[in-house]
Amino acid sequence: MKVFVTGATGFIGGHLVQRLAKTDHKTVCLVRDPDRADKIKASGATLVKGDVTNKKSVLEGMKGCDWVFNLANMYTLWLPDKRAYHEINVEGTRNVIEAALENGISRVVHVSTYAMVNEQPPVVAPQGTEYARTKYAGDLVAWGLHKKNGLPLVVIYPGGVLGKGDNKLQGLNARVGLGWLLAFPHLLFGFDQLSEHPIDWGWNSQFFTEPGDGPVHRIDLCPLAP
Repeated sequence: MKVFVTGATGFIGGHLVQRLAKTDHKTVCLVRDPDRADKIKASGATLVKGDVTNKKSVLEGMKGCDWVFNLANMYTLWLPDKRAYHEINVEGTRNVIEAALENGISRVVHVSTYAMVNEQPPVVAPQGTEYARTKYAGDLVAWGLHKKNGLPLVVIYPGGVLGKGDNKLQGLNARVGLGWLLAFPHLLFGFDQLSEHPIDWGWNSQFFTEPGDGPVHRIDLCPLAP
């Protein structure tokens, strides 16, 4: 099977690509700058230059693929220009989903966030950050095309994901806070020494195949990769 991945240079996306490299699947990754994606290229993945905000590049890069993993998103604590959240989390999602429909993709796995769902589906509008609001809007686009055009869609709502290789400020802050809270030895030895695999720290992280369905899988502090 040929798999198309967006967001492959991100934390979760990087782990996904490494995992796919251990299978018989062929991986194609959409990257903005192939010269800065050496680790992905070394895994054996094919690099396609493009951006989710450029639908033409997504359409071309996705040709011939069977599945799509959409992990591209704008995830940061603050941006001076909030339009970037909408451009990537909403319009970028629209471009990927529409390209999947036009290319006849048999399955789309879209990674959202637990920041904008409640304990019991359906999905509810968030009141918090621009990140959560735009991820919610992007999900509405995906579910709308699923209902209107029969898009074969699975949406994943992970909580906070920590692990080796997460060098963003959010990950560092979370490690320190959780270390103090739970009296783990991460503060002395470092989280990276504890596990090679990312861990979803959201006790209620869930996967849904339809808005309103019950969870088809629940993660309770379990590694995302064996």
